[in-house]
Amino acid sequence: MAWIKTIGPGDPDMTPELLEAYKAAGQNRPQEYGGPGGPSNIIRSHSLDKDLLRTAFQAGMHLINGPSPLSRAEREMIATVVSAANRCFY
Repeated sequence: MAWIKTIGPGDPDMTPELLEAYKAAGQNRPQEYGGPGGPSNIIRSHSLDKDLLRTAFQAGMHLINGPSPLSRAEREMIATVVSAANRCFY
């Protein structure tokens, strides 16, 4: 399994800018995506590039929550099927 250095809460390499990017990545996140213990590993895997972290997760939340002829449930189902086809835990 590959190992990716990450920076999470309490890490000495945490910067105010990265903390703000974590907050931005979590904006508009559906409540059921939340969980205890801070950012999930999939979010932390982007921690070495705070701009990418912010952009990627804001785009993802726009796909789930933004205007669309599909319902949120339909969009979630598409995401689930794609993840299953890719054998992705997330």
